[in-house]
Amino acid sequence: MFSVLGHNRGKAVAVLAVAGSVTMMSDLLVDWDKARGTSLAKSRIAIEASKATALSKPDTVRALASVAKVKDAFSSAGYELDAVRRGQIAVPRVRHVSLPHDLSQIQHPHDRKTVFLRFMLPYVLEANNRVRAKRERMLSLREKSTQGQRFSEDENLWLNALSEEYRVKADDFAALSTRVDIVPASLALAQAAIESGWGTSRFAQEGNAPFGQWTSKDNAGMVPLKREDGKTHKVRSFESLQGSVDSYLRNLNTHRAYRALRQARATARQGGKQIDSLAMAEMLISYSEKGSKYVALLRRIIESNDLKPLDDARLGNAIVVFQPDA
Repeated sequence: MFSVLGHNRGKAVAVLAVAGSVTMMSDLLVDWDKARGTSLAKSRIAIEASKATALSKPDTVRALASVAKVKDAFSSAGYELDAVRRGQIAVPRVRHVSLPHDLSQIQHPHDRKTVFLRFMLPYVLEANNRVRAKRERMLSLREKSTQGQRFSEDENLWLNALSEEYRVKADDFAALSTRVDIVPASLALAQAAIESGWGTSRFAQEGNAPFGQWTSKDNAGMVPLKREDGKTHKVRSFESLQGSVDSYLRNLNTHRAYRALRQARATARQGGKQIDSLAMAEMLISYSEKGSKYVALLRRIIESNDLKPLDDARLGNAIVVFQPDA
């Protein structure tokens, strides 16, 4: 069964796809097909719900969606944060490259925050789902190793790739168990809100970098306008928001500055406790030069915006697509 919710008020279109099929193709897909030189059939495959792979930003097209179109599409899809907090609905997947370009023009802070959180939550959940799937497979291989069973060639290749990604030895399951794990959605959303000014910063808008990750000259990045003389750092830019979220999770799961965070998370796991974003926030004192003030701000953002219930949010199979601005 398929559900299509949408209307043409202001040319905003929301498309819901279930079980890998789409019953209506919006102007967005047609326009992108022309820009990318692909067929409509390939577009259907690209947004197949079962695969849920992120679209890559075209080299020659910058797809922008306004706040009005995004709010209209979310409303048509029935996607409201309060319903998510109560566990009444699953979060739809979002297939768009960048944040709404006019977030800074929203006058009411609460309205701007809500749009930002609704837009970012699907990307955080999707990134966590990918990490969770890797963790489950890794744990199954650890059990297999404990039982003295040999790995297949494919399993060895996969384990080696995972170990390289998380910067540990291939046979170090203890280290992998500590590193290959999720980050609470509430923590990720709060950090994105702080680092991007609720999606309005130049880095978030132009570089798809809501987490403000620094990078070396070897990576693509944007130079801070007020960078001190003699400094060489940049804020890493990304082809899509999804790439930024994936990189953020990898950063917390591998960088030595966040070893205490990973250990606290592992201890909670071993004790059968839920991973607590407020407790983990204490371990992010090195994320910002503000130190303890940053930790206090992070906790305040989580609590004042009622983000903790979003840790239990689940990602559905529906896909919301926006038509970009002309």
